Amino acid sequence: MKRAALALLLILSLSVCACSTATVDDTPRETTAVVDGWENPIASLYREREDKVPTLDLGGKTIRIISMESDSNSGQLYDDEICVDELKSEPLNDTIYNRNLYVQDRLNCKIVNEFGSGNSYKVGDKLSIMFNSGEDTYQIIAYQAARTMNLALDGYLYDLRDIEDGYIEFDAPWWEQQYMEELAMKDKTYALAGALSLSLLRSVHATFFNKMLAESNNVEDLYKVVWDGRWTIDYQAELSAGMYRDVNGDSNYDTDDVYGFATPGYWATDSYWCAFDLDVLSRDENGEFYISINEDKLHSALTKIYDLCRENPGTYWRAEIPNATELEKVFASDRVLFMTNKLCVSESVDLRNMSSDYGILPMPKYDLDQKEYGSMPFELFQMFSIPITAEDPGKLTAVLELMCAENWRKVIPTYSDVVLKGRYMSDVESRRMFELIIDSIRVEAGLIYCYQIEEISTFLMRYSIDWDDLDKFSSMYASKLKRAQMRIKFLNDRMS
Repeated sequence: MKRAALALLLILSLSVCACSTATVDDTPRETTAVVDGWENPIASLYREREDKVPTLDLGGKTIRIISMESDSNSGQLYDDEICVDELKSEPLNDTIYNRNLYVQDRLNCKIVNEFGSGNSYKVGDKLSIMFNSGEDTYQIIAYQAARTMNLALDGYLYDLRDIEDGYIEFDAPWWEQQYMEELAMKDKTYALAGALSLSLLRSVHATFFNKMLAESNNVEDLYKVVWDGRWTIDYQAELSAGMYRDVNGDSNYDTDDVYGFATPGYWATDSYWCAFDLDVLSRDENGEFYISINEDKLHSALTKIYDLCRENPGTYWRAEIPNATELEKVFASDRVLFMTNKLCVSESVDLRNMSSDYGILPMPKYDLDQKEYGSMPFELFQMFSIPITAEDPGKLTAVLELMCAENWRKVIPTYSDVVLKGRYMSDVESRRMFELIIDSIRVEAGLIYCYQIEEISTFLMRYSIDWDDLDKFSSMYASKLKRAQMRIKFLNDRMS
């Protein structure tokens, strides 16, 4: 697995905004680039990098982009990634609004966004209608990563490196080169990820912890534990087990009690592939994929995860959390010490209005021998592509290039400085921890090409834990692996 180049991009963004005003419950809060003497010395250089798109005139053309819609069940946010309706005196909203004005003015075009629903199948239905009719309905597609690669394999997307008069500067810092290299089909690039993919940053998994509960239960300095390399799933499980309190005395696990650990459903288990440094797919000398799972370590890892999620007496699982929003409420009400969730949770009303302080940690390591921490973005983040039905794709690449470059210059810094530097980013140590999380982002082709390899990288952990049936893991794995081995050749053939 590879460290994402986006890490540098986001670390640099931590201190680029000199001073912004964020509002929670109508109470202004100043955020500044300098906290207790901490400041990024090369932030100014970061913001000055210009794009290389020449003067172009698209003649007032309307660029229609289809994208996902925010989904309350998974907690995934998309609604403001492409367009916002108006200025609202909210830093992130207004920066995105002004980004589009900037691109539209430079290219003499109009950018509009149509939501295809938060349900990927409904988006797929709209795209199928477009491809079957051959009509130029949408000029740009913003779609969840795994589904986007399906479109590429089916031949529905332009190879962006082969577009005549294209304007994508692939090695520019706003594009995430290593991520695209991990997903590349030999020397072809059909989809882009980078600063434009705000949903990528939002979907990175981390461990949130309640500082008040940690202090009142004499938990040692968790930041020090991380820096010492002792932050493992075994350590987390041990702390979680001792946290349960039957507050209402009814001998039932319910929302009135206090817990050590909680996670929003089975999909959060995906993050452990990267957190535990478990490869799914690797490439041979010819650039072709092969399944490279360490089966012994996988089984051991799954047992650790299962024990934490289903067997640990301090885990809030038995209460059957209905969705991600419910978990946020439980955490914000000081009833959970550790919560595995995506970074975008920091934007929720519950956490922004939380009276107690909280902090963030990376995902725990597999064991003490593991050298580095690993974090992954949930595979539902959006990648950007141009459908083969679109006319004049060269000029469309200019739209993508300018949107991504301006996101890198303005939107990502605003998101980092205003949204993420809220309550839990109020001190130097918290900011350093955020840097570590972003620097530990790992990408794994097996999680994005999951539909091509029998979902072996998602199905196994998710359903073994959700079905509460670890005993069936070996038989399920054997069955999945056999079919995946047959399909891997098909995947490689389609990439050629």
